[in-house]
Amino acid sequence: MMPLTHRIILRSSEARFEVNPSKTVSRGTRALERTGMYSPRVLDGFTSKRAGLSAAFEGVLKHLLFLVMVLISNVAWSETFDHSHATFSIVLENHVTWNDAGTATTVDYKTLKANPANLTQYLTQLSSVQKTTFDDWTKNQQLAYLINTYNAYTLKLIIDHYPEDSIRDIGPFWKTPWEIKFIPLFSEKRSLDYVEHQRIREPGAYNEPRIHFAVNCASIGCPALRTEPFTADKLEQQLEDSTQRFLRDNTRNRYRDGELQVSPIFKWYREDFQKGWNGVNSLNEFFLRYAEALELSDAQRQELKNDNMTYKFLDYDWSLNDNLKGAMN
Repeated sequence: MMPLTHRIILRSSEARFEVNPSKTVSRGTRALERTGMYSPRVLDGFTSKRAGLSAAFEGVLKHLLFLVMVLISNVAWSETFDHSHATFSIVLENHVTWNDAGTATTVDYKTLKANPANLTQYLTQLSSVQKTTFDDWTKNQQLAYLINTYNAYTLKLIIDHYPEDSIRDIGPFWKTPWEIKFIPLFSEKRSLDYVEHQRIREPGAYNEPRIHFAVNCASIGCPALRTEPFTADKLEQQLEDSTQRFLRDNTRNRYRDGELQVSPIFKWYREDFQKGWNGVNSLNEFFLRYAEALELSDAQRQELKNDNMTYKFLDYDWSLNDNLKGAMN
């Protein structure tokens, strides 16, 4: 066989492979090594020494073999991603605290900034996921992943600029923090806006208005960052619990002075509550569904049914949900 001194470079959505004296391998190749499907001997076995094939045909066989192994590696990465999000669970358990009422949380950003190893590890896990792998997941696995991605990278954004009084103080004056492209998602740099509005709220993808009580913008006015990650097997329970907790908070949602005073989230994203989720096609119907959490009387519920309810959208508190500030209030 002629010496293999040329370079064989194959590209896919996950891998780059070079055969030369200073061979480099990628994440896809490492995944193959884990499965036992990759070794130099495997490739060398398909040479003209045994088969008596020409060097050209040998190259074709090696190309085909490697492409098959890349496909297997996609499955391997899909299977090895930790859908329990255990590393993120450590971050949240150690740095996020519920208030006494169980309706809001604060974050120990100071300690997290000083000890970011677990968060960094989790972000690496998130960024290792390829689009082809993501597409093979269940809807619940996808949505849990996207919500956790949003929340984890929001934490990173805050600790990278901590201390700040508000997330809105981060970034250049011509760009909001949600427009900064710093998230390596599906091999491209993306923004928080992209994750929320083009992935989580993508029309026809999930149709889940309760995500607005799951994603956290590091602000006091925002629904709570949970002390656990979202997971596919508990997603329905977690979304419902987050919704109930937020609506029970009468500092942000209440009936007072003859009107229903609610978070401006319901103004900004009103359309998401009118798309037929569980038969809900209006804000009135959504609030009726959660009338108990809002502590609405029978007469107030009738106002909603008769479409006679007056709304007032409260101001949003953009102060950082920092546990140090929370302790002082």
